[in-house]
Formats: sequence, structure tokens, C-alpha cells
Amino acid sequence: MISWYIRKNHLKRLTRDNFVLGINRISSVLNTIVAVLAIMVLFKMNPVNMFFSVSIAAAAFALLSKDYVTNMINGLIIMFSDQLSLGDQIRVGSSKERCWILP
Repeated sequence: MISWYIRKNHLKRLTRDNFVLGINRISSVLNTIVAVLAIMVLFKMNPVNMFFSVSIAAAAFALLSKDYVTNMINGLIIMFSDQLSLGDQIRVGSSKERCWILP
């Protein structure tokens, strides 16, 4: 997908714009999910039974981490929306800072 995007927009290979950063983050989350499922299958654990047994703890964890998830989703929205890019200068009030978006 990234190589298609780079060809479509005639970008250099070394360019790391917001779309490429966002796709890399999404792919790392999906890779983690696949790795966890593969480990469960390797140890002969049924993923469906494990999901239901952990659902109560997951609900409690979701309540505790809702601010983190909200910030992560907002960060993805900003990355995909070309409002900010790596190295941009931003001004908040009277201070001017360099934009640091970590890959």
C-alpha cells in the first residue's frame, strides 16, 4: 500500500509523510494482534474462549485507558490530515515550538 501511495504521489522513497507514518502504526498494531493469536494457537488455546474469559478484565482496562485511546485516535486523525508534518513550526499562545511527530 505504501509503495502504491509513493508511486501515485511521485514521492521520493526517503519521504516520510503523514500517510506513511499512519500506515506503519496501523500495521504494527495488526502485526501485534496476529502475533498474539499465533502464540495462542501454538499453545493450543482456543482464542474464542480466551476472549470471553478476559472480557471483564478488558472492560476494566478500557475504562482506565480511554484517555490514552482517545489521544491515540486523535493523533492518527492529525497524521492522516496533513495539517501538521515532521519539522513544522507551531505557535501556541506566545511560544513557538518545533513539531515533533515520532515515527
